[in-house]
Amino acid sequence: MSAGEKWRPLLRREDTPEQITRNIGAEFDAHVELRVEQLKAEGLSEEEARARAESLLGDAGRAAELCERTDRSWLLRERVGHFLGSIVSDTLYALRIFRTSPLFALMAVLCLAVGITFVTSIYSFLDGILIDPLPFEEADELVMVGQDATTPEDWNWMWSSYPDFADWESRNHVFENLAAFAWARCAITDLDDPVRLSSCLVTDAFDDVLGITPFLGRAFSPDDYLPGAEPVVLLGHGIWQRAYGGDRDVLGRWITIDGEHRHQIVGIMPPRFDFPCFMEIWRPLRSEEAHPRTRDIYVTFGRLREGVSLETARADMLQIGNVLAEEYPENAERGEVQVVPYGSFQFQPLRGPLLTILVVAGLVLLLACSNLANLMLSRTIGRRRELAVRATLGAGRGRLIQQVLVESLIIALAGGVVGVVLGRLGLNLLLNGIQRAVPTFLQFDMNVRVLASLAGIIVLTGLVFGMAPALAVRRGRLGTSLRSDSLRMSSGKKHTVMRSALVTFQITLATIILTVTGLVVQSFLESRTHHLGVDTDHLLGQYLDLPQWAYPTSGDRSAFFHAGVDRLRSQPQIEAAAYISHAPAAPLDWRTGICTSVTVLNSEQPYVSTRARIVSPGYFTTAGITLLAGRDFRDADLNQDRKCAVVNETLARILWPGSDPVGRSFFRSYEPDPERVHEVVGVVGDVRHGGPGVAAGPCYYVPLSPQTTRSTGWLIVRSSGEPLSLAPVLHATIRDLDPQLAKAAPQTIAELARALNWRTILFAWILGIIAVFALVLALVGIVGIISYAVSNRRREYGIRLALGAGTGSITRGVLRHGATMAGCGVAAGMVVAIAAMRFLSSMLLNTDARDPIIYAFVITFLITVTLLAGWLPARRIGRIDPVEVLREE
Repeated sequence: MSAGEKWRPLLRREDTPEQITRNIGAEFDAHVELRVEQLKAEGLSEEEARARAESLLGDAGRAAELCERTDRSWLLRERVGHFLGSIVSDTLYALRIFRTSPLFALMAVLCLAVGITFVTSIYSFLDGILIDPLPFEEADELVMVGQDATTPEDWNWMWSSYPDFADWESRNHVFENLAAFAWARCAITDLDDPVRLSSCLVTDAFDDVLGITPFLGRAFSPDDYLPGAEPVVLLGHGIWQRAYGGDRDVLGRWITIDGEHRHQIVGIMPPRFDFPCFMEIWRPLRSEEAHPRTRDIYVTFGRLREGVSLETARADMLQIGNVLAEEYPENAERGEVQVVPYGSFQFQPLRGPLLTILVVAGLVLLLACSNLANLMLSRTIGRRRELAVRATLGAGRGRLIQQVLVESLIIALAGGVVGVVLGRLGLNLLLNGIQRAVPTFLQFDMNVRVLASLAGIIVLTGLVFGMAPALAVRRGRLGTSLRSDSLRMSSGKKHTVMRSALVTFQITLATIILTVTGLVVQSFLESRTHHLGVDTDHLLGQYLDLPQWAYPTSGDRSAFFHAGVDRLRSQPQIEAAAYISHAPAAPLDWRTGICTSVTVLNSEQPYVSTRARIVSPGYFTTAGITLLAGRDFRDADLNQDRKCAVVNETLARILWPGSDPVGRSFFRSYEPDPERVHEVVGVVGDVRHGGPGVAAGPCYYVPLSPQTTRSTGWLIVRSSGEPLSLAPVLHATIRDLDPQLAKAAPQTIAELARALNWRTILFAWILGIIAVFALVLALVGIVGIISYAVSNRRREYGIRLALGAGTGSITRGVLRHGATMAGCGVAAGMVVAIAAMRFLSSMLLNTDARDPIIYAFVITFLITVTLLAGWLPARRIGRIDPVEVLREE
């Protein structure tokens, strides 16, 4: 008999299903044989005794099935009870171990909590914007329909005209409801302090499309849209609280809008509802008030019918669009009718940056896990004698691995709880720190889906950083620890290789994180240093919208703005004041086309698309814009028939390259028009009207006059100190001019610039904070692990020194090993970072995605840290006395 056959019965498990079946069968056979022997003793023959015995036992198959089911049930209970008991025992033992090593437990929990904090904050933000952004019923059926897609004020919309919407509503076969929305500004003027609000005109199915029920009162009824019906409004919850103190008796009250229109309040919208974007009051859109087909100022939303797919809706609307293009030729130039899911289309610009941040946060979590894996691995190596004793007393490797993983999961659970709490606080700080508020209907809460995902991440994290010590237990020779003084032995080649791999992995992660975050932060800094071209530090702006009923003519509006400028200039606190139609970095813009006698000859570019601004004399001095040639506007320019203009440097270079533009002329039209010719009287420096991250582009300025004035504009004032200190002066001056004029809060030009650049600022701050913590984790991990690995070879180095090795050779060996790890880690990290640049380039402003300075800094920093981490302990070991090391043996 071979050795395997001899030991196989001892190694065979008696609790497998197959063995249970065999045991039950053998037991039944034994009962039959025993009964046969008894019956044979009573005088029956062999055949009679066996037949009688089998009949007495009954249905043996049924009995065997019941016994097998009972045995398996008891076996399962025993195994589950044993497993749960072992988990409880391991948990209590781990808590005792952590109580004796509180510093280790605290460091492990805090290290993991850092990674969980970032993942919690970013994932909650990601869930609120990309996964479930719309708090409406069956939000996946909400779509947007339109022909012209643009991105004003950082949000995506698809535009259409009201007649197009009416045709789509009457001819489609795929929508349960369609509704159109139009932006409008209005003011409630019968308050003590009139307020200007963002208003929305809506068609009669808007509440059905959105599935919204008012917080108080009722929604619009079909009668509210009939010609001659009493005008009614729905108030937003916020303005109801601010202007009316949350008084429920406001329902049915009549309010005055724009000084002459009386409207009755019929309902209050729910809290946090401002759809489609920052709206505070809703009014019915009646067909007789709608604009013609040539005005694409409406946004159309629809809800798909049950069972209708998005592709079917697109095909139906495409067919309707083709028919309308034949009936109305002007529609042919607008492109095809598009149907897109509202949520994914609206928040598409945020998808890439948020996913990038989530990936970087995940890399930080992996970095924390690798730190903990090294920490747990080193601790497991230090506990080899303990593990060996337990193995000798009968504990199997699976049991020891379970103990290590239970310790890891306890640390993961504690770090996860701390990380989730800190992540919730971090999410609140993140939302409060956003310079430009996102729509308030977005919810950023830790719902069941978020918490379930985080729980899975925490458990997976515990398994990830517990895998390295578990593998060390699985592969190690625990018995040798009882035959040698493990405290004096090095950790072994396998453990050394594993630690080296973890250090290389940490360097790779740190390279990726620092490169990505460095480029984004550099982009943010560049956008801050690339000034608008105006003095943003001392300028305060007040936006005004003059109502048509109070200022019916352009002369009235021009006189108001001139009077406002004159009064502000007379205030002693104000250094300078001026008017401009669109302030630098203001969210709205105004573009037009101009041409010259030269451009009209160019068939490819007969005109130049340019920004246009209306300014009062003295604006350039007030704003701190450099006058490069010619002169500023004068008061005499306002009353002369000769029209003048000032161009910026970019426009002068485009129209008259290499020559003096002063005295030249251009047409404020797409083709030559003698009535719209303007003479250039000056050239000024470029201004980044689109924000710090947008190129200046061509722009020209014309003086404020009754012929050029608009109903909206900004009064700009300069202060020698803090610009917001002039807000009361601005408010009092405008109130003296018109007590009934509603106005928004004044804003500094720096605030406007930050508002347009809010995405870059937000993402830069998040990634910058992540980079700082990642840097700390990388430093702690790399320095700690390499120092421990070098110190752990103290005996080996002492013997080598005793045998004649020089300290230089030992130091060179340590540095060579560190350089190898750093080189491999940095190279792998750079490959990943460069490959990710094409996804990151859209987030970068004024920064090259392959900026050599960032790459050189990251490479030099990580290699230097790694070499220093090995050189310092090697230098200490080089000073030891070999005799003392040998005496310890």
